[in-house]
Amino acid sequence: MVVELLILSGSRLGERLKFTHEAISIGGGKHWDVCFDAKHDPGAKGKRARILADQFGWRIHNDGAGAWIINQDLLPPTGAYPLRAGDIVRLSEFGPDVRFMILPEAEGAAGKG
Repeated sequence: MVVELLILSGSRLGERLKFTHEAISIGGGKHWDVCFDAKHDPGAKGKRARILADQFGWRIHNDGAGAWIINQDLLPPTGAYPLRAGDIVRLSEFGPDVRFMILPEAEGAAGKG
């Protein structure tokens, strides 16, 4: 399965990132699959999450400071939240925002992962 993350706001606006693995890290740090520099995207400071596929589908696990926002719903500081194609993940009330998509396998042939 191929996952695409489209960055909708912030300093990386417009970037499309494709992944073929079932664990994607995202947050305000340099060691993540999708990283945001808190200097350019202050809302990402201290934020960390993992997007994982399991037997129930895709989920986002909050591993950092504070809550995230998924489609206008506040994600609790701990636990997991289901993700569906088209969901918008917002790292903080200030962004950045990322759209989660599931693509057909053929579109991921040149993707990252």
